Amino acid sequence: MSRRDRTERAGRARTLYLGTLFLPLALQNFLLTYNSTAMNVALSAILDDLGTTLTGVQAAISLYSLVVAAFLITGSKLGARHGHRRVFVLGAEVFVLGTLLTAFGPNLAYMLVGWSLVQGIGVALMLPALLSLITREFTGADRTRALSALGTVGGIGAAVGPLLGGVFTHYVSWRASFLMGTVITTVVVLALRRTPGPGPDPAASKGPR
Repeated sequence: MSRRDRTERAGRARTLYLGTLFLPLALQNFLLTYNSTAMNVALSAILDDLGTTLTGVQAAISLYSLVVAAFLITGSKLGARHGHRRVFVLGAEVFVLGTLLTAFGPNLAYMLVGWSLVQGIGVALMLPALLSLITREFTGADRTRALSALGTVGGIGAAVGPLLGGVFTHYVSWRASFLMGTVITTVVVLALRRTPGPGPDPAASKGPR
């Protein structure tokens, strides 16, 4: 095999790897932005189902945002120390646990723990790792396009959230949004596990800082 053939084959393999890495990350980003807006249209259904107050549900929503903000720096440091892919998968697994607790929880306490706390921590672990994986693996114009596409997917998720969340709430249940999160995040984790990186994560090789 000539050097040119080897170069072309390596280029095709690299393109395939980047595509199989980007798609699950973009899908997860869509879900995270969807979650940030979908529940706003389900407040009445949540109140009736859980037998709680509007103040309680609004507190759960606010606490979720606070937990995400509070743990973002920690998530970033963990990714730099242990590897962004590993921390992303860990965050996704924590997120799945939170979606299940919320989806099957009988009262507000389960929502506070499952959604506000557990899901919030999962998101704080995933977000820095997601962005770091994109910026590490993509270079030049490819990085610009990947980040732009990621932002577009996130915007679509935020815009679709009230519409799709309203459909789920009206025709199925507000809990369906969290079960959808379980399914999508599980698929993303399985996809990432089947897509090994081209080499060791340089962030993980630096050791503790």
